Amino acid sequence: MEQTNYFIKLFVGSIALLLLIAASSCTLSSSDKINLSGTWEYTYSQKGYESIQTVLAKDFYPLPPTSLNSLSIFLPEKTGFLWLKYTVPIERSFIIQNPQLALYLGRITMADETYFNGVLIGSEGRFPPNVFSAWNKFRMYRIPQEIIKYNEFNTILIKIYIDKEGSLTGKPFIASISTAQQQYAIDTFINSTVNLIASGIMLIAGIYHIIIWLKRKKETESLYFALLNILGAIYLSNFYLYDTFLFNAFTIDWLWFQKIIANMLIYIIGYIICNFIISLLKLREYRIFQILRLLLLIVPIVWILIIPDYSELYNKRLYLQLFIIPVIFYILGLVVLSVIKKNPAGRIVIFGMIPLFTTSLFDIIIHSVFKMYDFPYLAGFGFPLVILSIFFLLASRFASSLTEVEELNLHLEDKVKQRTAELQNANQQLSETLSQLREAQYIAERDLKMATYVQTSFYPKAAPQTKYWTTGYFFKPAAAVAGDLYDFYVKNNELHGVGIFDVSGHGIASGLVTMLAKTIIFHNFSEHISKKLHEVLAIINNQIIKNKGDIENYLTGILLRINEYIVEYVNAGHVDLLFCNGATGTVIPVVDEKNQAKGMFLGIPDLPCEAHTLRFKVKPGDILCLYTDGITEAKNPKGEMFGENRLYSLIERNKMLGAEDIAETIQKAFIAFKQDAPLTDDATLIILKAK
Repeated sequence: MEQTNYFIKLFVGSIALLLLIAASSCTLSSSDKINLSGTWEYTYSQKGYESIQTVLAKDFYPLPPTSLNSLSIFLPEKTGFLWLKYTVPIERSFIIQNPQLALYLGRITMADETYFNGVLIGSEGRFPPNVFSAWNKFRMYRIPQEIIKYNEFNTILIKIYIDKEGSLTGKPFIASISTAQQQYAIDTFINSTVNLIASGIMLIAGIYHIIIWLKRKKETESLYFALLNILGAIYLSNFYLYDTFLFNAFTIDWLWFQKIIANMLIYIIGYIICNFIISLLKLREYRIFQILRLLLLIVPIVWILIIPDYSELYNKRLYLQLFIIPVIFYILGLVVLSVIKKNPAGRIVIFGMIPLFTTSLFDIIIHSVFKMYDFPYLAGFGFPLVILSIFFLLASRFASSLTEVEELNLHLEDKVKQRTAELQNANQQLSETLSQLREAQYIAERDLKMATYVQTSFYPKAAPQTKYWTTGYFFKPAAAVAGDLYDFYVKNNELHGVGIFDVSGHGIASGLVTMLAKTIIFHNFSEHISKKLHEVLAIINNQIIKNKGDIENYLTGILLRINEYIVEYVNAGHVDLLFCNGATGTVIPVVDEKNQAKGMFLGIPDLPCEAHTLRFKVKPGDILCLYTDGITEAKNPKGEMFGENRLYSLIERNKMLGAEDIAETIQKAFIAFKQDAPLTDDATLIILKAK
């Protein structure tokens, strides 16, 4: 609420300042004044020097009264010297009343020499070759009494150098020195001194914010605002440099002064304004916008640097100004975005722009509506007022923050006690929660160890070696409780079957399903020895579905029934059984011609298994390999999979070894490949070799 009141005061203050300037800028009313409001005459010349007699001998032409603001149109190429002549009678009584007179001409662009009755009474600016425009310097020249002609016409002759621009702005008059000095002081203060004062304030503000930035470098808006103040102060020197000692102390080139101060700085300031707003509003700028803004900065600056003379710079000014238009719209877009996002800092920017909008509107009304061309343009004050307004708004925000800090410090002790009590209470609750978590963790670890022990006891302790078969295996669980299941069905020291199954998922649930499934599979494999193997698998499927209840885990697997060298094989959605020819070493998957042997998963309600039994005979030396996909899908640190081809190759190269040695060789190769990469699935492999 306080900040809103400040914004209202700022707006009212801007209006009041404009009205004050308007009142003081009006030409002083005095009866002791001779207004030069008649018809001026002109002639032109391309020569740098001509005698007064030569000039007066030329033909002079009437100058339309409204043309004093655009004198360049009277020169053939808008460049050269224009002579203005005005004749005025001065009565003796006026001289007696005002013994010391002065000629007040207002502003003249670019440089002038002013003569009264053929005598030089003053000059401002510099003529070629070392041109410098005194465009913002008001001309007030003392008229020596001895050159004044009484009761007859006196001739005022003004030599003006023009290069694409030239004007005599104001309402010229002859009056007493005191009257002219009063008008001169008012106009100079408004058009020059105010800018000098603003520059001083902006320099101080810039140094102040550099100090703030050095202390808090993360607040980049302070750095950008400091640069805005410093560069803004330099830019304003365009309005007051001619009135300072710097102009006479240094030989300043007009072309480079215009290039750097009056033109290039505009684009640099526009670029930094964007950075300031983005930093202040904490916005994220896309890289494409950063590049485009950089191009809108670099292109016009390079163009300005390569322009050879002031005439071309003046002619190209309109095209150069087009580069600043996108920047203005971008700034407005950032402000609108901050309003949409309800960013509090956006109000600082919006209300900080009030002086610029107010002065621009005032200029439009005064110059376009009321046609008061001699009234100073106030939009020039708009930019420093924007900078200063934002400075005061930032200072207000800083003061508010400081007040909050002081209030916090004032009540810090009470708040510390309150927060300490809250922390003690929170620590107590945290301690109790931590104790409960530790107890729960202990119970969970104990249960997990128990589950691991129970599950491990279910698995075969060693690979059986029988009359017709040697076997080997390795089993590597990914976690404490495994989801892979394997079993050897041995009776009377003869191998009657082998099973390998993979339960979906991980953790306790899948571990419980493995133990449930092992019991069901073993019982039905032994019970239904006379049934076809795929019928046994269907019975197993139904019992698993019935007994596991709502648990969603399912199984894939292979079940083998072996009678000496005769093998029956069913597959429930599992990876294929591998067969290695003992004579040739060729490894192939065991499939039927129509690939109908593989059935569906086990343990899914309403999904029949529908597996088919394959029956085949092996010879001594032949090898069968059962495995889970945790073998082939295991990855090394590079993300490469172990793969089927690597498994096939290991079996082929080691076919002459026994089953246990083949399994051990594959295990070593598997561990060497995986290195320290974690397992994401259980890995199980069984090797059967016919004797």
